[in-house]
Amino acid sequence: MRVWDKEMISDMKTKLVAAASCAVVLAMALWSGSAQAQIAFRETFGAVNGTLPTAQSTADGNWLSAACLNGQIVSTGGDSTTDGAASTHYLYHNTANCAYTAGQAVWRTVSAITVEPNKNYVFSYMTMVTNQVSDPVLSQAVTPNAGAITVVSTVNTAYPGTNNTWIRRQVIFTTSATTTSVNLRINNASTAATGNDFGIDDVMLATMPTVTLTKTTQNGAGGAFGFTLTNMVRTTATVTTAAAGVPTVVDGDANAAVTDFTASALGVAITINESPLPALWSFGSASCTNSAGAAVGTLSGRQITIPAAAVAAGQTFECAYVNTTQPSFGTCTSTMYLGVGGPTQLHRIDTSTNPLTYPAIGSPYSPSYNAMGYDPASNYIFATIWDTATSTYRLLRIASNGVVEDTGAIAGGGINASGTGIASGEVGADGFYYIKDNATINQLWRVDLSTRTSTLITLNQAIASADLAWYNGRLYAQDNVTGLLNAINPTTGAVTAIGPSGFVGATDAFGSMMGASNGVFGRRNSGGFYKFDTTTGQATLISDAPAGAGDGAKCVTTPVEFAVDLAITKTDGSSIYTPGNNVTYTIVVSNNGPFGVQNAQVTDSLPTGITTANWTCGSATGGATCGAASGTGAINTTANLPANGSVTYSLTLFAPSTFSGNLVNTATVTAPAGSPDTNTANNTASDTDTQFPLPPGNVATISCISGGAMFNTAYDGTGGRLTSGADNYWQVALTTTPITGAPPVGLTYAAAQVVTAPPASYIVSPYGNANWISNAANALHPGPGNYDIFYRFQFNIAPGVDPTIMALDMQFYADNSVFEVWVNGNAQGVHSNYGAADPYFYTGFVTGSQAAGVLNGPWLSGLNEIVVHIKSGPGAQAFLAQVLPPAAVCAPATVALNKTSRFVTGGPFGFGLTNTSQAAGTITTATADVPNQIDGNTATAGTTEPFSVATFGSDVVITESSLPAGWLLSDVTCTSAGIAVGSRAGSAYTIPGSLIDSSAESFECIFTNTPTVDLRIDKTAAAATVQSGNTVAYTITLNNDGPGPGDGAVIRDPAVSGVDCSTGTLVCGSATGGAVCPASPTVSDLQGSGVVIPTFPAGSSMQLTLTCTVTATGAP
Repeated sequence: MRVWDKEMISDMKTKLVAAASCAVVLAMALWSGSAQAQIAFRETFGAVNGTLPTAQSTADGNWLSAACLNGQIVSTGGDSTTDGAASTHYLYHNTANCAYTAGQAVWRTVSAITVEPNKNYVFSYMTMVTNQVSDPVLSQAVTPNAGAITVVSTVNTAYPGTNNTWIRRQVIFTTSATTTSVNLRINNASTAATGNDFGIDDVMLATMPTVTLTKTTQNGAGGAFGFTLTNMVRTTATVTTAAAGVPTVVDGDANAAVTDFTASALGVAITINESPLPALWSFGSASCTNSAGAAVGTLSGRQITIPAAAVAAGQTFECAYVNTTQPSFGTCTSTMYLGVGGPTQLHRIDTSTNPLTYPAIGSPYSPSYNAMGYDPASNYIFATIWDTATSTYRLLRIASNGVVEDTGAIAGGGINASGTGIASGEVGADGFYYIKDNATINQLWRVDLSTRTSTLITLNQAIASADLAWYNGRLYAQDNVTGLLNAINPTTGAVTAIGPSGFVGATDAFGSMMGASNGVFGRRNSGGFYKFDTTTGQATLISDAPAGAGDGAKCVTTPVEFAVDLAITKTDGSSIYTPGNNVTYTIVVSNNGPFGVQNAQVTDSLPTGITTANWTCGSATGGATCGAASGTGAINTTANLPANGSVTYSLTLFAPSTFSGNLVNTATVTAPAGSPDTNTANNTASDTDTQFPLPPGNVATISCISGGAMFNTAYDGTGGRLTSGADNYWQVALTTTPITGAPPVGLTYAAAQVVTAPPASYIVSPYGNANWISNAANALHPGPGNYDIFYRFQFNIAPGVDPTIMALDMQFYADNSVFEVWVNGNAQGVHSNYGAADPYFYTGFVTGSQAAGVLNGPWLSGLNEIVVHIKSGPGAQAFLAQVLPPAAVCAPATVALNKTSRFVTGGPFGFGLTNTSQAAGTITTATADVPNQIDGNTATAGTTEPFSVATFGSDVVITESSLPAGWLLSDVTCTSAGIAVGSRAGSAYTIPGSLIDSSAESFECIFTNTPTVDLRIDKTAAAATVQSGNTVAYTITLNNDGPGPGDGAVIRDPAVSGVDCSTGTLVCGSATGGAVCPASPTVSDLQGSGVVIPTFPAGSSMQLTLTCTVTATGAP
């Protein structure tokens, strides 16, 4: 017979037929195939194989005898109908020439057919007999090349009693995890020499039909969904989806590596039925397709039936079930929701505009629901309703379309015994639903949303609520009865009062509370949307909102966001600054809306090199509030700013004298989380000042805190004097032309030089902080003759200094005389006392010859000039200028110190002061209850003067150092221009140096003392011995031994056993020394709260008589 090589494809066919009177077997080439196809191989013989020989052919190595191989086309045997071929090849054998061995493979062996591990296969073929004399005994064998196989079932249908009637025989087996190829063969166990003729057709190895079953859930994940199946190896299965809209494969095989369902039998219908659905889920659709992608099966209810004819070897089906639930809200966002009215209408809060808008979601739900909370896990809103029919609370689930679904009754923790008042609710970040009655109670319930089981949480105190909000692991509620914002520990039930919200009463209840990752928010029933400060409890208006009852819900893991436009401006009103002086800035922080903001961060870091500053916050507009009213150092605080509100900060910093360069100060306002700033360009403001023009050489800058010694000649700047070199500021110009008027224009000035060896006749500075200067270090004239010499001192008066208060008390010495002193071109009338003598030869350089006086100007803002005109005879010339101590440039600040003694006069009271020209003072008050001023300058007799501050910029500390016996320091106040300044520590009061920054500033301080009082009481009985039932009279004598009054003193005489005074009398018999008896005293007051003495001056006394009845018995 010819040998064929067949290429294995899914529909390859070969037919073998054995028929005739001798046992002959066909030999063919080995098959090869791939199990990646659903049909590993399929071979049939038909019309396409019409070239098969009809005579005996040579045998191949599969058979014992080459003489046994014969084959021909059967002309009368018919054909199997399963393969579609038209004719059949058959085999026969010749008993004279062949010997047949039972068990020999009668059909060729198929070796190493590739298969997949862990899969069900069917090896099948069609067969028939052509001679009923003796039927063959055929069997099919499968052996693995590796691993193992498990036979599931074998079908060996008996041959019918009719020739040429085809039957199918098969074996179903499962490959193991390591099986990758198998060997196939068909055996004949019959050795009959007659009959034993058969045909073989449509030999096939294929997978068993499989079903890939998927579950898709719409609008959310869910489960478990159950299935029952028929004609499947696994007949039940469940699945839970992990995500909405994503198909999830249902596991159809116990083998972990396999997920498809495998048919149990070929040609038997398959049914798939979805068993009862989980709560809140509905059936959507179901469909199946076959290997070709064509729809297959019929749907009835939730059951699909795949017809038996479609359940063929190698067939694969894909079946998809889709279920739906009401849509969730998707994911946690910043969106807030309200439930309003009854029936309850769900609204979304639209925060894109101010006031907020509230578009409706879906239709109203009747009758109504309350205690809403948004579940971050499922993204549904949950609420509750009281079911009057069953007297239970029902757990409701609200979808994003507003549809409300009843999930069942809540049970446990005694919740249904509480009645109908539960209206406060929230779902925390922990996934539990917390609900509470709005009344003032101490009960809170935690509800498991999956089981609807509630657990009672007993609060440590009863509080009222209108809704709940979750933030930072705690529940918050505004108690409209007390107005407090309370925090609840959901684990322990501990209630913490945060502070007053600012609203009290039912109409101001916050029935719609929302928790967020950035705080607690709420809509007030009487209107307005607010944010609560969880540190203070204060509610800050964020937006307008309509009035009305309602309930709120929001995902607690996301922030609430309200757009704002924060802005900041800053100026000190100047473009320059002067080192050594204060600079004050005005900083305005505002909110342009559209929404309000709580705890906007305001910062102003001090420039590098500046460490001293203080600030205040005020001038609030539009309902804004300052986080802090004042502070020291850099600004780092907060402000609450409703839309169009503002606060103003005043920042004063001190620029040290060593500070140089531009003074750049920047302030910033930053919105907190949940308040996106729509315009950050206006969140920062800077003010830049340039340093007051630096002297172009030899020009000083003077402020009130500058030492007056700066005007001394040869002053070294640190309290001493130069002994050589150039003077720091004084300049000199010479002329030989006699000058009698103002300094001439056009003089050439040069730096004055320190005289290195002044003549012994020259006076030495009595204070050691000045020296002689001249045009040359040796003090010699540049030429012979007389000289008119001009010494010039130029300086700038610092900004902020009032030029009108400049006053310099100076002495000038000269060789020879001071002719005149000029200030800004104005003669000061200060000159040497040379009289009628020649000024060029006056000895103005010795003690007592000085030109002295106060330079009054007028002084100017900005640049000033002092010119001293000297007349000097031939030879040498020199000049010395000395400011008299205290060397203050400006008029000193003063402290008016007063003593007030309460009720009576007293003294002496002693004081010690620092940084004042007089360091102590005493006083004995002449009049009680009015301020008595202490003299701050006892050197001037006959006047009472304030204390003069010695140094600007330094603290003044006033201490009451001597206090008479019997007196207490009860109060101290210090003011400047009516504004309180400074601080007290015990008996000392400090006025900070930072406030002593301008000349002539006056402070007024009052120390108030109160005398102590020494009260004395005596009580005597009228009779030493009394009998039971008798009346006894007691005399109570009161004395005030002073020194203070005892007005308002209270006398008590508690009841004792043995004496009954309840029916007795109490009479004030006498009062001396100005004492006033109490009006209508009673025994009950005396023995209870006490009797008040209205007026009881020092040295006064009074007597009261008390009558009682003796109740004691027995010997005394």
